[in-house]
Amino acid sequence: MAAYQLISGISNRSVYVGVKGDDMYIKGLYSSMKNAVVVGKIDGDKVTFENGQYLGEYSYNRTLAFFDTGVNVQDGEGTYFDIQPDMVFSYDKEKSILTSEAAYCISTSPTTVLYYAIVDKPYLCIPATDFTVTSLYTPVLAGFYDADEEYDYDASMYFNIATVDPDYNVLPTDRLFYEVIMDDEVFTFYDDEYELPEGVSETTEIPYGYYSSDSYDFDAYGNEHGFEFHSRGFESLGVRVVYKAPDAEPVYSDILWAPGYAGTLAVNGIAADATVKEVQYYDLNGLRVLRPASGVFVKKTILSDGTVRTSKALVR
Repeated sequence: MAAYQLISGISNRSVYVGVKGDDMYIKGLYSSMKNAVVVGKIDGDKVTFENGQYLGEYSYNRTLAFFDTGVNVQDGEGTYFDIQPDMVFSYDKEKSILTSEAAYCISTSPTTVLYYAIVDKPYLCIPATDFTVTSLYTPVLAGFYDADEEYDYDASMYFNIATVDPDYNVLPTDRLFYEVIMDDEVFTFYDDEYELPEGVSETTEIPYGYYSSDSYDFDAYGNEHGFEFHSRGFESLGVRVVYKAPDAEPVYSDILWAPGYAGTLAVNGIAADATVKEVQYYDLNGLRVLRPASGVFVKKTILSDGTVRTSKALVR
């Protein structure tokens, strides 16, 4: 079986896909049952998985588990899962990609939705290893709790960070960070107020997987992250994601503003209508290069609003 990534929404995880004759096997569709397998029938560029396939015993709760297929339906009362006879994937054999506009759930019954998990519009692929990230999803708000002066509670904010980009690239989480934006400026955390990673006395960038073990300053649980904010009197408060690849300019997401505390800062602090006016290259000795050949150079980007950005550029 080949190692694939299952992408749904802004998250991903590992699954395995194998083919024997006209049968396709997918193992690990539910993270808590990594060895459970479902079987589908291949017919040209389609693969059909029947509803109600038995996955085994879900040992955590000692219940049976089934693969239920259907669609997520949204109406005036909210979203609910509607069981359908089967689930059809589009299959690009050459590119090893499976996509579906339907959904599946892991349920305790093959005919009733008593579910542990629902996955909507799954996208399965063998992830690329050499790619360039050009954009990021905006963090998704999970919860915001305003400061309470009466009981002396600080504000706290929780949000989900995407581990994939809009091009279905799986992002190495050691290259992901987030920044807090207060009153349209990037906020700096100091170790006399916050529990920071070991050896760090001040930072503007919190690593994706970092949580503070002895305080509630920073939290990280899978895609969900959060922080307590010890400052008071702010007029705007938000968070954005930063992706930092070697020898490349950082990529920033749009800012997720806390409810009631929206600011005006654009991505990277650059005016929304700013355009690139000129790009200059310099070698590592500071000499300007008109036509850079292969090697490492300093890239200077001048924008129409007067902003100047510098970064290292690897020219192949």
